[in-house]
Amino acid sequence: MTIRGINFKVGIYDEEYFCHECEEQLKIGEVNKKTWRCNTCNKKLLIKIKDLEEHVVRLLPSEVDRFDSVFNYFDYEFVELKGIILHDNKKEYLLGIAEYRQHKVGKDDFLDCMWRY
Repeated sequence: MTIRGINFKVGIYDEEYFCHECEEQLKIGEVNKKTWRCNTCNKKLLIKIKDLEEHVVRLLPSEVDRFDSVFNYFDYEFVELKGIILHDNKKEYLLGIAEYRQHKVGKDDFLDCMWRY
């Protein structure tokens, strides 16, 4: 796999939202875009992105595990993280990406991660 570039900007494709816990599909107007959690049970929403088989969950960098797979919209595929650290400025995270390099993201920027059943 050759990574040509990185784009983690979320919400740029057709999406469907589903709460696994409540077994309910939500309309875009019912989605809390500040947390990406269900307003009823407070669990993370599953997001189905057009033309993608896997569901994703939208996580802040502080919620991401170093072995998570993050969806890269540039190449329209998941990239594997090898590490994540809070930058010295406390405003950004550095993501170590397999077969790429480090990439900075803001501490309040959501990432689309492969759902961990």
